Amino acid sequence: MEIVTKGPSLEEWTDIRPLFTWLYLQEGRTLKDVRALLASEHGFKATVRMFKTQIGLWGLDKKRKEDEMRAFVAMAFVASICREAVAIPH
Repeated sequence: MEIVTKGPSLEEWTDIRPLFTWLYLQEGRTLKDVRALLASEHGFKATVRMFKTQIGLWGLDKKRKEDEMRAFVAMAFVASICREAVAIPH
């Protein structure tokens, strides 16, 4: 297990962001896979915690988006039930 004591600079994060976003969101790869690929093929080394921090800052959190979508679907469902219950005549 490799220990990373100093993380990438802001410029390095900015440079890797498009590739990270593509691999993580568009290709649906896991953080573990993306992290390994970036380290082996691009020499980009950061801890899981560093990646998770950047994911949050960039708004790329897969889990959060899924939770938001579930909340939206639930609200739409409740709204449809309310409309049926009230049944406003035309």
